[in-house]
Amino acid sequence: MAITIGLSKDELYDTFLMFSRYDGNLLNTLNHYLERYTKVYPDLFDDYRFNKLIFHFYDGQTQNKSLNFVDPITSLIYYGADINKIDPYMSQFYYTTVFTEIVKQIITHIQDQEEGSEDTDEYNRRQIIEIFKLLKLFVFNGIDENLGNPSFNDFIDNYYEETQIVREYGYRKFLKIYDMAKNDKILFHAKQRSNFAKASLLPHNVLDSVFEHLDYDIPIELGKRLYDNTNMLSNLDTFHRFNPLETYPIYMYKKMKD
Repeated sequence: MAITIGLSKDELYDTFLMFSRYDGNLLNTLNHYLERYTKVYPDLFDDYRFNKLIFHFYDGQTQNKSLNFVDPITSLIYYGADINKIDPYMSQFYYTTVFTEIVKQIITHIQDQEEGSEDTDEYNRRQIIEIFKLLKLFVFNGIDENLGNPSFNDFIDNYYEETQIVREYGYRKFLKIYDMAKNDKILFHAKQRSNFAKASLLPHNVLDSVFEHLDYDIPIELGKRLYDNTNMLSNLDTFHRFNPLETYPIYMYKKMKD
């Protein structure tokens, strides 16, 4: 059955922008729109502004203090939004990724906590937790830290000097949370390799050599074949993580819908 267009891209963008500022749960509606209109417009996320909705959802949901930004951003990434996207119309001397723009805002929001905002300690604690979840999502999705001018690395390396200690607390706190997110990815990879090892009948000395350079996206066919050769695993559900087509955002999106 043919899909009727309905909203133009401009109208669709305005609708998503409205969602980003809404103080309430519009996740099901957002997913409905994303599922429908990525079929109507398969090139939707070739348009930079639809990628920057990631930034708008973070900022909008923080400004209205609902902090409901992780799930909608997960959906955006699942349907094709890219945190490494750069505005093609920016100056040739200044162009940053969506991720770098969000980092600037995160540092500002964390700094606001330190400067005696009227928010409660419980709200501030939840904000840090949600920021960690967001950064973890970005890390697993893949961040190009060297992309842009300034790149994320440029921004971080020069941030202290450029701000003249105005946001030193936010800067230091962000780096700690970001390091935690990256360490979590390392742990995630380690668990994948551990599960692969449990399913393998290879000698330990061979496994040690393999795991030194082994990526965590092991083909699902290999996982099933190893399972057939051992009774060490209880069920095949473990091997969903070895599907090379299932990225971390897709995994999180599935968990979110369960």
